[in-house]
Amino acid sequence: MYFPVSYHPAPKYILFISFLSLLHCAFSVAQHRSYLRLIDQEYTYLSVDIYVQLFLSLAVGLYSATAFSGDFQKIRSDSEDEPETWDTFGNCPSFYSFEHRGKPICNQLKIIDKSKETLNENHTKKETPPSKYNIENNKFNNFQYCLNTVKSADYMNYLSALLLPDHVKLHAFSVLALNVELATLRNSIEKNTGTGGIYRLQFWKDTIDTIYGIKKGPIPRQPTAEALKLFLLCPQTDINYLYKLISARQNTLGDRGFKTIKELEEYGKDTIGSVIKLLCEGIKDKNIPLDDNVVGCADSLGKAVVIINHIRSIIPMLKRNVILLPQDLMTLHNLTPDQLYTGANRSGCVDLISDLVNTSEFHLSEARKHRKNIEKKYRMAFVGSSLTCDYHIKGLKKNMYRFDYPALQSNDPLAPVKIGKFKLFKSY
Repeated sequence: MYFPVSYHPAPKYILFISFLSLLHCAFSVAQHRSYLRLIDQEYTYLSVDIYVQLFLSLAVGLYSATAFSGDFQKIRSDSEDEPETWDTFGNCPSFYSFEHRGKPICNQLKIIDKSKETLNENHTKKETPPSKYNIENNKFNNFQYCLNTVKSADYMNYLSALLLPDHVKLHAFSVLALNVELATLRNSIEKNTGTGGIYRLQFWKDTIDTIYGIKKGPIPRQPTAEALKLFLLCPQTDINYLYKLISARQNTLGDRGFKTIKELEEYGKDTIGSVIKLLCEGIKDKNIPLDDNVVGCADSLGKAVVIINHIRSIIPMLKRNVILLPQDLMTLHNLTPDQLYTGANRSGCVDLISDLVNTSEFHLSEARKHRKNIEKKYRMAFVGSSLTCDYHIKGLKKNMYRFDYPALQSNDPLAPVKIGKFKLFKSY
């Protein structure tokens, strides 16, 4: 049985008045109790008028609430076709609910039963090939994964990659995501143990070989691997840059440090430099090798960035009892690992950081000196790395070559504006 209530503004006012009446009841009860305490009588009863006001307020409030809550609805499945009588409602009041809040419980059970039947039927049928919608959805999910991965771990290149030509963006983010995957291998490998990491690097090498058709087999069900298969512009991308990007990581597995500054520079050339060259491979129009000027500037910028990243990693690595600074520079400045931990040899530490900053600044100036010889379409691939290097070189100089100031672990707050300026003037 239904109790229809026609919509009218009056019930809202009635509900508000009933709410005020309930508040008045609460105040009256408190006042009555205080009065009994004053006359030293026990609090055992309330006056009849308070009871009457309370029940009337509740009844009027509930009834007026139905005006904008919705009509009552049956949720008993066995009474859907029965006539609505008082006997049904009176015997089963709990089987009714407001229309906008209650759902037929038995109907949901029917839906569950039907879904089970559908699943059983699907088990008996042959598997159908994935639809076009599923394929497109999978592409979107893989690209979204790469986008989020790069945004969280390589924000500067994320911003600059967003301004690349549309036909390059998918290729660029898959390459940048691969670089993040390789760079974060260190976090899951214990000190001086590189066996597990070698297997993971081999996983990525096998994936690249499979994508290029060198090896046969399925692509691993890993979002970045699937994105590389879908988006990497293989015909115009030199596989050797991918090989260098992977093999260079083996030198630092297990947090093994560098013996000389030259080793560190070669590491930057093979990692950051290879990433820049892979971005340029996606930008170029024809299946031709990259210009020597592009390769040279990418190598110089890779060396500059890896030195700055090395300085930025000192504090996080010290927390793991790891020191990756070049041993030749530490020997030159009479700096020992213990002094670096305790901060005892402050002047030697400042001199070492100063040498690293000057070397990085030299390579950055070399990369920028020849930018006029680079086609304008390639320059956006250099922006993220160039801006990162420039921002932290200025910060280190401003902070007297300290490596523990907070801004060293953050990005340039004006990065979007500066990247937009570089995009506008075709520079880096």
